[in-house]
Amino acid sequence: MENNELLFNLQKYDIVIKNAVAELNSFLSRKDEINADVKNLEAEAANCEQKIGANSADTSKLEKEIEFAETQIKKSTDRFLLIKTEKELSKYTTELEKLNSDKGALEEKMLALMERQEKLGAKLKKLKAEHERVKAESVEKNAEIDEKIAASRAELDKLTSHRREFVSGIPAAAVEEYDKLMASKNGLAVAMVSKKICSGCHLSISDNTLCQARFKGGLIHCPSCQRIIFIEP
Repeated sequence: MENNELLFNLQKYDIVIKNAVAELNSFLSRKDEINADVKNLEAEAANCEQKIGANSADTSKLEKEIEFAETQIKKSTDRFLLIKTEKELSKYTTELEKLNSDKGALEEKMLALMERQEKLGAKLKKLKAEHERVKAESVEKNAEIDEKIAASRAELDKLTSHRREFVSGIPAAAVEEYDKLMASKNGLAVAMVSKKICSGCHLSISDNTLCQARFKGGLIHCPSCQRIIFIEP
């Protein structure tokens, strides 16, 4: 078998190996996506728990402020019997109204915090349920994908082993040239020629070049794209 034909067949191996690698990577990416979904839900739940904790701290602080406001109102009320003049009464009334207004504002904030806490609690409950569901599904999905990954790796190992054996029967210089072209020609080092047309660049090849490819020893390249040419049998 001529070197160009050997290299053409080697290229077939490499195309199959490339596809096998792509398939393996797709399985690995899918597994990463599944695990990422679980982790994202965990992170979202953790973030929600942090918000609940912060909201709870704000609530505790506000409770103390309301308690202090109530104490101030009680103290103010206790002074009512000590009022002797209209001026003192007016000042007392203004102060008490402000204290009650401040307390009302604090109570409104407390109501808002309680409503927020209720919504956060419902959201956390929903997130945890969703996390448990996705986590349970991920176990089954990962098991299926792990089987495919193992089979894909075994097939890839087999193909790689066969390629090594096949390459051992090709002159090293020819393989070196092939590898360089594979790297520079987008994974197509050897182009099939059919009806005088190069499959690599789709341009016509002269009869003289075709004659050299058929009868001259060594590797013949397409004058246009510089790929090794192999004439269709």
